Amino acid sequence: MLKSIWADKRKRVALIAAISAVVLVIAGVGWFAWSKHELSVAGASCSSAAENVESARAEYTKLVAGDAKSAGEVTSDQVKDEKTVGALESELKVNKPNSVDCPVGDTKGLKDAASELSEQAEWYKTHEASLSKAVENVNASKLDKVIDDANALLADSDGKVADNAVRDELAKAIEAKDEQQIAQATTKVNDSIAAKTQADAQATQQSYSYSYSSSRNSSSASSSASAGGLRNVP
Repeated sequence: MLKSIWADKRKRVALIAAISAVVLVIAGVGWFAWSKHELSVAGASCSSAAENVESARAEYTKLVAGDAKSAGEVTSDQVKDEKTVGALESELKVNKPNSVDCPVGDTKGLKDAASELSEQAEWYKTHEASLSKAVENVNASKLDKVIDDANALLADSDGKVADNAVRDELAKAIEAKDEQQIAQATTKVNDSIAAKTQADAQATQQSYSYSYSSSRNSSSASSSASAGGLRNVP
């Protein structure tokens, strides 16, 4: 009887041990599968964040090397508001984020990297927007200065050009706010002013020469008449 009870007890212990072992194996397999899944998700998230950064960085870099570079060549004396030039210079001096890599086989590292990369993507998007605005402000201020100078020339050139049609052309360019057209029309107005100035100078010189010549001829004729009259005196 005792042997039977002891045997049954041993069987129960063995069964419990076997079941525990199976549970541990299942738990281990489950934990491994979950860990592997989490690693895979973290890796995919980090890769996606890295792609977003590359895309945002590419757009920002394109702006820096293109429109921002051109606007950066504009000097303070070429704009109506000098502050726009300073604001653009400040935007171009900002320190860009350092590159971040997605670590292999490190779930926590991947999550941290993904978080940092997401912040970098936002940095590039934010600074692309602010840099674009700074470029826009410089270009607008430059155009304002061009228009002011053109208006001043238009007013000052009244009656001073050889052909008033060039002033009409300048007025239309100003109205259109077209910087290239204004530049072309400004050149024509200045050339026409120079042409009229030269023509007026030549006309004045010719008038002076004619007056001087007429004066000399008149003086010579008077002297000759006087001399002739003296000879006829007995």
